[in-house]
Amino acid sequence: MNSTRSMPTTPLQNTLPHARSTQDTTESRQRSGFTSTMLYSWHYFTELLRRPETLVFCLILPAALYLMFGTATENSDSALREGNVAAFIMTGMGLYGSAIAMTSIFGSATQARQEGWNRQLHLAGLTTTQSVAGTIIAMVAFAALPILVTFATALATGSQFDHVWQWIATGVLSWLVTLPFAVYGLAAALWLRTETATGISSGSLVILAFFGGVFMPLQGTLFDISRFTPFYGPITIAHWPQMAGDQFGSNGNLIMSESPVFAFSVTLMWTAIFALLCVAGARRAIKK
Repeated sequence: MNSTRSMPTTPLQNTLPHARSTQDTTESRQRSGFTSTMLYSWHYFTELLRRPETLVFCLILPAALYLMFGTATENSDSALREGNVAAFIMTGMGLYGSAIAMTSIFGSATQARQEGWNRQLHLAGLTTTQSVAGTIIAMVAFAALPILVTFATALATGSQFDHVWQWIATGVLSWLVTLPFAVYGLAAALWLRTETATGISSGSLVILAFFGGVFMPLQGTLFDISRFTPFYGPITIAHWPQMAGDQFGSNGNLIMSESPVFAFSVTLMWTAIFALLCVAGARRAIKK
């Protein structure tokens, strides 16, 4: 009877250390995976800084364009809503630089993956999830640099907002609203699948930015068309802390006061269009 009632304790005692060991191993792997992701992200970020074409077109060009059009304009220090004309031009140039960075870097990264770079990373010990996450973190962080460089240049040369918070809000909004152009760069790389894909997609941004009113205000028929172009929603949102939706023509006349709902809707619409092009491009590549 006593032998029947007694329960063996050895298996349970052996299981508890094993459970703790398994949990410790899992946590260790998670920490190791996070560390590997961040190390690769930093490596990729510094690699982007070493590319001459990236520095010229993403960092130097937007600041140079601001100096050409922002400080050389006769009325650059004139008041314009909650800031001055120079600050208005600064926002457009910073957003344009960030969009160029998003488009070109995401496009080139997609091409590298198509050429087998992901397999090389896998051989080096990185999983697909870690390499993708690290790449995205580095690219999104790098896309903030054109805004920081342009804003710093503008601050030193006379750009003004009425309130300090407008600098932060405008910078953050300018950075966030360029995310759709990362999808645009990805779509271009998937469809063109050539070494010139990045150059074509980045070069086309100049035309899109012009028709979106990024470089200069538009009016008349051009303005009516611009309201449905990829840059109109992002630039309207980026200008919001200063302009609150007010749209001025090339003659300085107030054309209209834009609705934030419309600006966000246009931005989301083009993001969805670019995403659909990505899906179609990926399926096309699989069929080939």
